[in-house]
Amino acid sequence: MNWTRIQSIRTLEVSRAFRFAPAERPALFATLGIAHNSRVLEVGCGTGIFTRYLADGAPDGYVIGIDATADFVAFAKARRASPRLDFALGDAYALPVADGVMDATTSYTLMAILQDPAAALREQMRVVRTGGVVSAIEVLRGGIGHWGRPHARLPGDEETRLSALRGRWNTISSQFVEPMERGKFSFGWQGRVEELPLEFERAGLRQVRLSGFLSTFSTSDESYDRGQRRWFLEELGRHEVESVEQAWAEWRGIYEEHGVFETEVSELCELVRREQALRLRDFDEGRRAWAWHGTAHLIVAGIV
Repeated sequence: MNWTRIQSIRTLEVSRAFRFAPAERPALFATLGIAHNSRVLEVGCGTGIFTRYLADGAPDGYVIGIDATADFVAFAKARRASPRLDFALGDAYALPVADGVMDATTSYTLMAILQDPAAALREQMRVVRTGGVVSAIEVLRGGIGHWGRPHARLPGDEETRLSALRGRWNTISSQFVEPMERGKFSFGWQGRVEELPLEFERAGLRQVRLSGFLSTFSTSDESYDRGQRRWFLEELGRHEVESVEQAWAEWRGIYEEHGVFETEVSELCELVRREQALRLRDFDEGRRAWAWHGTAHLIVAGIV
């Protein structure tokens, strides 16, 4: 499967850019069984954003990310900054890694979309040494947040018009388009994250344990680098426009069937761009919108 048909490179890079804080690394690594010199495999690494985070915390080790989507692997390789970090094409059920050579394996938002999580876990157990750790991190449903509004409003009725267009687009997308999109692919396990500890036991892992963490980010929080915060704000607007344009190109008939036509799509995209320009102007002038988001994670880990 080419996963870019579900999540683009930009979507992954933007949505995950601030989920892994350096301050959280010691506690997280202790749970994942990773030390400064560990050999670590991330399965289903996507664009490599979490793999890079792992490598930063294991400077004397070796970290490799494996994914089945060639575009993701090519993107990740182009951003590799250390000889101790690598990426490769691979299947979660047939990892291109020798037996018992890894100290730990992990994955981020992978297990919930696999047909057979226990089989994938057993394959990870094969490549991990006795006493090593296999883990999985999954996002719990219902992330919370508020993206804030620009201090300056769109003129006249444009604010009301944008709200109406965006609301209708999102409603049609969630009720009609997203089910069709998911139907093109096979999600056998259907994201039953609550059953993940049972899957670890079924795979034969020992001392299965649970933990978690909450990642938060705000474009107004000065503990984050200013350049990174502005980049995120820029990408947020680009991502919304690109998502609308891509969905329209593929599912135009469904949108038209429910009363959304090309002129309205063009108008929606233009209003989003204008709103985004106001957000960036506020940011550059030091006005705080306090746009923020929080993502809750479940970690399941077991010993081989």
